[in-house]
Amino acid sequence: MRSLCLIREKHFVLVGCIVVGLLGCLVGCKQATDQSVTLSSSKTFQLSNPLIITKKKLFKDSTTVRLERPYPGAILWFQSEGINTQLNSTPKAYSSPIILSENTKLLAYATHPDYKTSDTVALEVYKIKQPLNQAQISVFPPANDAYPGKGAATLINSTKGPLSFRNSEEWLGFNQPVVRIDLVFEKAIVMNKVYISSLIDQDAWIFPPTNIIVKHNNTAIGTLYNKEAGQPLMAQLKTFIVDIPIKSYTQLSIEIAALNNIPEWHPGKGTQSWLFIDQILVE
Repeated sequence: MRSLCLIREKHFVLVGCIVVGLLGCLVGCKQATDQSVTLSSSKTFQLSNPLIITKKKLFKDSTTVRLERPYPGAILWFQSEGINTQLNSTPKAYSSPIILSENTKLLAYATHPDYKTSDTVALEVYKIKQPLNQAQISVFPPANDAYPGKGAATLINSTKGPLSFRNSEEWLGFNQPVVRIDLVFEKAIVMNKVYISSLIDQDAWIFPPTNIIVKHNNTAIGTLYNKEAGQPLMAQLKTFIVDIPIKSYTQLSIEIAALNNIPEWHPGKGTQSWLFIDQILVE
């Protein structure tokens, strides 16, 4: 009988040791897990990008831009770059909406003590200095039936198309090698720049133009060659600027060449790219 009691006593001691060991393991593992979570949240993960929000990317007098932080406690930073000017600012902490009154590229990013700095995002806004809504406009060939916008006048209605193009009526989409836009102005306009606003979304086979030629009376007066046309690019709204001699013009023709042979790195290699345009501006 005594030996049986000793066996039971040793059995209880062994079970107790196992229980204590398991509890110790659980506590240790929890501490290790907590430590791992703490370490992983410190400078391991990158912040999401901030949002740049404005109601008017094209404006007559001014536009207001605001930033939204991607995470509680994040600090937002911004700087502005003048388009066609050298008026660039240094990064500043964002505290209130930003008012812009000239052609500007706004850059923004977010920081946080526990995370890596976000990528930098950009937004371009343009002042309408010479409204074209009264001009006569024709486009050849016409836009594809799938993306007709509101007709040729879409390009001079002072309204920007969004990055999400599929349900928008502000984009003209072309699946052609060259698009020609003819403009006849209601009255002569003094200008020295032509702006062509386009979309880049290579996941949807939409590439930037390869080159743009501006003509007056069938004579080329300005040319832009785009060396990045066949390079991998993030989805974005992009405006191309063609310089022309400063003088008074009553009409212009703009010839825009699309990438007609998508490069090898893309799933659509060897095929005609899409070209999307939403606005023509002059200055």
